[in-house]
Amino acid sequence: MAMDKVKLTDSSVIEEIRENIPVATQAQKGLLNAGSDRFVKAKGLAITEKSACIKLYSAVGQTAVVALVTTGRIEGSTCAVFLLSFSMANGGSCSCIIKKLNDGLSAKFYYVKDGNKLSIYMLSSVDYSVTHISPLLESGSFSYHLIQESLPEGAVLIEIT
Repeated sequence: MAMDKVKLTDSSVIEEIRENIPVATQAQKGLLNAGSDRFVKAKGLAITEKSACIKLYSAVGQTAVVALVTTGRIEGSTCAVFLLSFSMANGGSCSCIIKKLNDGLSAKFYYVKDGNKLSIYMLSSVDYSVTHISPLLESGSFSYHLIQESLPEGAVLIEIT
């Protein structure tokens, strides 16, 4: 039996279908919603100072984020790609891992832990962009900051592998 294609033109029916498709979460296995925080999206910033400190993220509670960070200039051949992964577990223990995926320009990454809160910073002398891949939240939350800010006292350098 062949199925005929159906074309929907009534916007209220289309919206009702969209609302009833579950978002891909741990509890609901469904399609990604383009407006959700789990959708892959990138943001960047032109750095004008000789060396700028950028606050990338802050997280509270049980949270895990994986992101690609690129640094360099579009007209240059020295762009670097980093895989950034950090998580905060129940009880406040945290893990921060940075892997450099090519030989481009370097950047330094730091974390600051204050009780149940974790913040990630990057120190770079060139422009950057961050592509958020998979923020996973259990009982926590996180924020993208992507703003220039001073590196706080007590920041810990994350080893790049």
